Amino acid sequence: MSLPKRDGVHGRYYLIHKPDTDPEVLEQADQCIQDVLDGTAKENHSGYPVVVRNQNGTPFLPSQLLERYLSKLPLKGFPYEDAVTFCDALRRLAGWKEIDYTLRQYIEKQVQDRYFEVGEREDGFTVFPPYTVWPELRPEDVDEGLLRFACYVAVCYTVYGLSFEYLTTEHILGLVSQLRPDMVKELKTNGSGKLPPNIQKRKTKHLTASANDAFATIRITARDCTEGCCDEALS
Repeated sequence: MSLPKRDGVHGRYYLIHKPDTDPEVLEQADQCIQDVLDGTAKENHSGYPVVVRNQNGTPFLPSQLLERYLSKLPLKGFPYEDAVTFCDALRRLAGWKEIDYTLRQYIEKQVQDRYFEVGEREDGFTVFPPYTVWPELRPEDVDEGLLRFACYVAVCYTVYGLSFEYLTTEHILGLVSQLRPDMVKELKTNGSGKLPPNIQKRKTKHLTASANDAFATIRITARDCTEGCCDEALS
């Protein structure tokens, strides 16, 4: 393998977004993406920025690996489960802050800009301007897998992001709810639906509890304030 000189900051990694990127470098990037999925890629936080290395030790930026992976996915019949699997693997390896901006840009481009038109802010205090569905948008033009991925990104901003980033969560879910309100309602009520029934909901003489794995929350309604109720809730 004969790779060119690294062109990232301080020669720490390879850039792969340029039109003239060496084909061998792109091949190594694709290998790194596969290694992330296989659990054999390595991260390096010893310097800035954080890089991810494939089995050959070739380093790349996590955000550029994610951008390359997403760019190859079809927008019609979007493979939601595959995309979530890769994002989760990369997040665990490199950290949420290394990929959050790339994910938000992707949702803005492929969901917000494709399905909605932007309006004018009525005041100077709202973070996001109003968005309404394009009048000419046909139901068959909206891909359910892509909307589910948007919901996944939205939830990640609440679960892994900073406290104020719930605003991004609400913005993305607000977009999806204009197209598929049932999808957002189900997510907020029951989570992903992957939890076993006995864990998702539980009812005893002391309390009623429900777990939402999407938002990593447990809601408990107590019937009394006895010591037994408190012990049961904590357990």
